[in-house]
Amino acid sequence: MIYPIVKYGVAVLETKAAAVTEFDTPELHKLIEDMFESMYAAKGVGLAATQIGIGKRIAVIDCSAGERSEEKLVLINPEILKLEGAITSEEGCLSIPGFREQVTRAAKATAKACWDYRRLSGGGQMPARQGSHALSASCPPRRKKKAPLWRSGA
Repeated sequence: MIYPIVKYGVAVLETKAAAVTEFDTPELHKLIEDMFESMYAAKGVGLAATQIGIGKRIAVIDCSAGERSEEKLVLINPEILKLEGAITSEEGCLSIPGFREQVTRAAKATAKACWDYRRLSGGGQMPARQGSHALSASCPPRRKKKAPLWRSGA
C-alpha cells in the first residue's frame, strides 16, 4: 500500500512518536514494506513513519532507489550514538515538496536500533546524511543550527 506523504505543518510531524514494543509481527512487516513502497513512489531515499501519519519510531532508508536490496536499512526505535565530522550539501524533505536548502549534518553517524545496528557511513556521505535526516524530527526549514536528534526518543 502506498501511503500519502504527510506535509509540513501536520501535527504528527511535531508530536513525540511512540516506541515500537511488538516486533516480528505481520503488521510490522507489512508497515515496513508499505513504508519502502511509499518512499519509492515519492522518489525519496529515506522515510520516517511519522511522514506517512504513523506515530511510531521507525525509519526506512535506501540510497539505491530500490535497485540493491542489500542497501535497504530499517531502523526501529533508533538512537544516534555518535556523530563525527560535518558535511554541507543540498537536501530536501518529502514532507516539504519542492523545497531544498543547504544543510550541515554529520559526515559519519553511528546509530543503534532494533533489527539493525551499523555505522551509517559509506557510499559517499549519503547514508549518514539520510540516516540523520530520517531520524530528525523536523525538516530543513525549521533547523536553525544543528539538526536535532529524533524528537521521540533518545
